[in-house]
Amino acid sequence: MGAPRWRSRRAGLVLVLVASVVLSACQWSMPRFDAAGSGHNSFDTSIGVGDLASVELRTTAVVPGATAGGTPVVAGNLVYVTSGGVGGGLRAFAVDGSTGCAGTPATCAPVWSAAATGDVGQAAVAGGVVVVAVGADLHAYSAGGTTGCSGSPAVCSPLWTAPGWGGTPVVAGGRLFVSAGTRLGSFDAAGVDGCGGAPVVCTPAWSADLGDAFSPFPDVESISPPAVADGAVYVGLWQNNSYLNGGDYGSVVAFDAAGVDGCGGTPTTCAPRWWATTGAVTRSPAVVDGVVVVNGRDTGEYEIDGDVYTTGRSTVSAFDVAGCESGAPEPCQPSWRASTQLGQFGAPYSVAIADGFVHASWSDPTLGPSVATFPLTAAPGCTPATDCPPVRLAPTSPSTAELTVGNGVLYAGRAAFDATGATGCSVPPVVCAPVWTAPVPATGTHTFFLGNGRVVGLVDSGTTQTLTTFGAAP
Repeated sequence: MGAPRWRSRRAGLVLVLVASVVLSACQWSMPRFDAAGSGHNSFDTSIGVGDLASVELRTTAVVPGATAGGTPVVAGNLVYVTSGGVGGGLRAFAVDGSTGCAGTPATCAPVWSAAATGDVGQAAVAGGVVVVAVGADLHAYSAGGTTGCSGSPAVCSPLWTAPGWGGTPVVAGGRLFVSAGTRLGSFDAAGVDGCGGAPVVCTPAWSADLGDAFSPFPDVESISPPAVADGAVYVGLWQNNSYLNGGDYGSVVAFDAAGVDGCGGTPTTCAPRWWATTGAVTRSPAVVDGVVVVNGRDTGEYEIDGDVYTTGRSTVSAFDVAGCESGAPEPCQPSWRASTQLGQFGAPYSVAIADGFVHASWSDPTLGPSVATFPLTAAPGCTPATDCPPVRLAPTSPSTAELTVGNGVLYAGRAAFDATGATGCSVPPVVCAPVWTAPVPATGTHTFFLGNGRVVGLVDSGTTQTLTTFGAAP
């Protein structure tokens, strides 16, 4: 790429990232639990496989808006939900049903709200601020519904905005990283550095535009939500060749999170530190123990008698960060991969990593929509040229929005499985059955996760969203 190779500037940021994860404890304050996108709440031990049979519905709330804006997030005693379309907005509910709720199980109204009309995207919470995309802009609000808020229930105005940067944010080490269209930017999460005026407007400390069509990234349609780990920020690309026999493909790209290596100019722009070819990536990469995992799709088109058909595969790819940073020829090659037929069953291409295993949305030729589990470190015989077989499969449904793991439970849509494969699974070939199915409508799109002692779920019917929380029986 013509930029100097990665240099060691990480120690300070690594310590800050570790501290931020520890302080987050049981919260699910970002869409994939942590900035690394693992999808694994490794701190909350309140509800495990043995507790699910007796969990009880504790709260429910109808969230107006035509579509879900993203995954709910939890910080302190509040769960934040976003929605788009008529009636859309950002709303905060009491996760334990203590405020604005009545009845058994409790039906809840928002503790506070903001941007009550229009499209609001994925939320992330850090340092007392909740950040969301509101239309084309990024807005930051008081997470507790205090500063800049008035009324009962409170309606809040933004503490600061970043015009043109409406996208999916994550927060690490006091920095906010956001993907917006084909651009990646880094902001001061506190709204101080790079910010000013009244009302306060913020500009990025550094940015990168992957839509410039510079080699080797032509045809970029969008970039995925970012993931941040060990001093690097990662995004996946969705690239589309619309020419004859074209289709979807993609890349995973790494940048210096500090905006130093490979960066320069005024305003500061950054070049990738390394990159690799993958399928088209639309969901966040996951980075655990020095391994970056993405789930993407490769497609091609062909024509018969004037009708256009699409064929291809979905591929889980894992990359060893140290090897990719070492100066090996780009694109970096995966340490292992696994491919299946094109995700025609509506697989969301989600990934969660927990306890040494990768759980990935899968389209099994026999079972249909499933979750496939692989060792994080490639098993013997797995190479980039030889697809790794799953160690187990869990049939699910096309309505799974995200995969998450908490206290040994794998949540895939409204179904929950033993993430270790110890319960409800057959002898080889290992196929697992749910250990719990949430008592919510089967239709719609579902996301469930363990956060702050509750199983939190969102059901998107396509016209309204329903937020539910379940707690362990007394």
